[in-house]
Amino acid sequence: AQRDQGLYLVQLDYFSSWFKWFGPIPTPSAKLTMLVMFINLSGFFFRPNILKLQKIGITITHAGIMLMLVGSGLTSLFSIEGSMIIDEGKKSNFFDNYYVKEFVIMARAQFWAEVYNKGVAQFNNYRNGNTDNKDAELQKSINTFITSSEIKPDEAQSYLMLSTCLFIAGDQVESEKYIIKAVELSPDDANINLTAGQIFMQKQEFEEALPYIKKAVDLDPSNTKSIRNLAQIYYDTGNMEKSIETYEDAINKETDRKIKADLYFNLGILYNRVDNFEEAEFNFMNALDENPDDVEAIMGMAQVFENAERWRKAEKFYRELIAIDPDNPEHYRGMSRVKLQQGEPDQSKRFLDKAKALGG
Repeated sequence: AQRDQGLYLVQLDYFSSWFKWFGPIPTPSAKLTMLVMFINLSGFFFRPNILKLQKIGITITHAGIMLMLVGSGLTSLFSIEGSMIIDEGKKSNFFDNYYVKEFVIMARAQFWAEVYNKGVAQFNNYRNGNTDNKDAELQKSINTFITSSEIKPDEAQSYLMLSTCLFIAGDQVESEKYIIKAVELSPDDANINLTAGQIFMQKQEFEEALPYIKKAVDLDPSNTKSIRNLAQIYYDTGNMEKSIETYEDAINKETDRKIKADLYFNLGILYNRVDNFEEAEFNFMNALDENPDDVEAIMGMAQVFENAERWRKAEKFYRELIAIDPDNPEHYRGMSRVKLQQGEPDQSKRFLDKAKALGG
């Protein structure tokens, strides 16, 4: 009990109360137990001949125990426990009641949790609410997280959520300030480091984001979200080799099929950019295997085969795209290019005219 509630509350519950409740069942606490012991010991003094020499030892024993019980009772009623720190050769006028201090710390933590959870609920209302009051809910959550950070300034989660809300609200300067504060308070929290990296990534500050994302991966190597962000940073900074290596690592660790399909798709894009069409095809096909409804993967396949000048296969995938989304002019433009390369200018013009008719 002391581990979960602290010394002060446990002492009040088990020693300073008359009863300790276990669900609906009352059991005697120390105060009632000691009162019963005192009454029981008092009965000894109503017996005859207790002051005879033969019984003087047992009489003193009973009297001593009763005196101890009376003393502990008076102490519990009138004493105040604490400490006074006095440096050598000096004096002090300050007395520290550590029970009250512990209670204040616990009360503050509980109050912080209530306010923080209120802010989280408001933020969830913002994310799930309608457009009429979303901005108001976001501002409410910002104000609540500011309050929670003032209640318990050493709690990193307040600054994490405050930074997230401020970034959504468009205040990037304050958002950056609070996420750095969160990292300073909890430097080994993988989620806080990941969020810090994502905020810098959204600002297109990839070099600043890199150390936070790398640390998030180091702290939680199984978190594919962190690995995906790391791969994206390498891609955005032009480090294709590292990006490919990191995406492959994420694919090996990911279990969600839709996310895995996205990873294969991104890897296919990378290989397509470095003109490795065989690997690009392999990864786009894997993306389709994981998620057959992935239109972007089909588009990727069409572009890979077009870049590799494999016109018949490119045509196949462009036709699939047209069947899935017949109102997208880009699909008809792709077919137009392929037909022109296949030596069918009339067909090429027909698909081009269709693309123009759709506004493309």
